[in-house]
Amino acid sequence: MKKETKSKREVILKNNSLIDTLINSHFLNITMIKENDQRMIFKDLSFTQAMQSRKGVILAKELQIICENEKIKENFEYLFHPDLIGQILETYLYGLNVFEVNYKLKDGFYYPILKQRDFRNFGFNEEDELVYNGNGCEELIDKFKVIYGLFGSNFLFKNGDALLTKLYFPVKLKNASLKFWMEFLERFGSPWAVAKTDSDPDALASEVHQMLNGDSAVIDKEEELDLIQPKTKANYNEIIDYLDNQIRSVVLGANLSSQVSSGSLAAAQSHNDIRKDLAAQDGQIVLFILNRALKFFKEINNFKDELFVQFFSEAEPKSELCERDLKLFNMGFSFDEEYIKSTYNVEGKLIKETLKSEENKDLENDKKIFENKTKLAPKKPMDKIDAALESKEFKSIDKKIKQKLEQAFNQLLNNSNSYEELFENLQKEFSGVSINVLEDFMFKALANASILGYGD
Repeated sequence: MKKETKSKREVILKNNSLIDTLINSHFLNITMIKENDQRMIFKDLSFTQAMQSRKGVILAKELQIICENEKIKENFEYLFHPDLIGQILETYLYGLNVFEVNYKLKDGFYYPILKQRDFRNFGFNEEDELVYNGNGCEELIDKFKVIYGLFGSNFLFKNGDALLTKLYFPVKLKNASLKFWMEFLERFGSPWAVAKTDSDPDALASEVHQMLNGDSAVIDKEEELDLIQPKTKANYNEIIDYLDNQIRSVVLGANLSSQVSSGSLAAAQSHNDIRKDLAAQDGQIVLFILNRALKFFKEINNFKDELFVQFFSEAEPKSELCERDLKLFNMGFSFDEEYIKSTYNVEGKLIKETLKSEENKDLENDKKIFENKTKLAPKKPMDKIDAALESKEFKSIDKKIKQKLEQAFNQLLNNSNSYEELFENLQKEFSGVSINVLEDFMFKALANASILGYGD
């Protein structure tokens, strides 16, 4: 009977151990994780470091509000603060991240103000509509009153795939292991004093006790006194390191310290690329929620102008695309202002410069203009005489005069039989022009042109 009772007791204790409970934690629903356990996960240093690393990629980017109305743009830059973006970036932890939308009247417009709510009070009904379960029954929510983000939602996880359920096991086991190891060190960490004697063991024990309290002890030659350090074959450091790597791998997708045994530039680059891909995925959720709020603003206020939000990162310029556009520009293609602004996320007004096409056009100058490295030397302004000669009116009159002169000369040429006869006919044709008058006119014209040139 004693043996049978003992056997049943061992089975019961084994099935209710901490290890069995934690191993079965993958069956946990996010709503089953208590608030204290959630706080335990958020206080874990490895989790905090990994979460900040994942958030930092998006928080380092500049949030741009695209709107021509500067006042509306300024108000939304104030409402979409970094703390709100950080709350939206936690969607992957909960699977379902819900934000209540309140409205505030300012400058004639109703602005949406987002407030994060407890995701455990929300769910979806059979029609896939978001409902509130906080009062014990399902309540439908007004269209303009709530915005939510989902992470990993499918037919298995209707409310999203919360990473907190995956973090529960490693964080809980890590804390339990640390607690056990600290209690073990507190109890067995100090050295043991073992004394041997054949005479009075109580007297020797008293002396050893005084020695451990800082006093000295004197024993006989036949007696022995040894200090034994506690030894253990279990390496708790490996357990803690393994669990830390699991925590970082869940948050960051892949962890360099857990996947690579030695340093490698390629491995580090691969790890960083995976982290950026996950952060970019989180950034899409941020843009979805914020643009959803802007859509509510436009519908409620009947706002028809362009209004949306996007990210701009100065640390990641589109160098490859810029080189491609530069080559296309040198080939003769031109880009409009809207393309430049939307592609390279720049603001301001585009100053268009029109270059005259010449036979010996230098393509390197076009490249320097496009890269904004140098500027073409300014062309010397024309004086009034040059401007008049280049005018359309003068060119039209000059063309007519040339045509008349050409017709007159061809007529004289056809009516002459020799060079001498042609020369005589030319003298007769222009006999009315005095050579002296022509010289005087040319002198005055050149003098006036020189004075005008010095004046300019």
